[in-house]
Parts: sequence; C-alpha cells; structure tokens
Amino acid sequence: THSVLLNPGKYFYMVTGNGNGSLGGGYVITSTLAPVPEPENAAMLLAGLGMLGFLMSRRRRRDD
Repeated sequence: THSVLLNPGKYFYMVTGNGNGSLGGGYVITSTLAPVPEPENAAMLLAGLGMLGFLMSRRRRRDD
C-alpha cells in the first residue's frame, strides 16, 4: 500500500511488472482529482446566502 497527498489536477500513473513465460504485464491508470471545498468556504457561502435572503425579505416588506 502506498499513500500520497496530491493537489487537485490531472495525474498519470504507470505500474509495470515482470511476468514469467510468454505473458508479461503493464498497467496504466489515469485519474483526475477534484478539489474538496474547505469548510470555511462553505460557511462563508451559507452566511452570504443568508444575508441576501434577509435583505431581500426586508426590501419586500418595505415595498408592500
């Protein structure tokens, strides 16, 4: 088992090995890592949406 911390992006992995007889092996694995949102960003987004909702409700009451 091998673990590595990677930044978001596209990575190329190549795993090779030797086989006995006429069969050999070669494996290629390609993957793309997506960034995980940080908790602070999610909290700021929710706070901003809450503030927008509050301001819109105040504006709606004032217009009525």
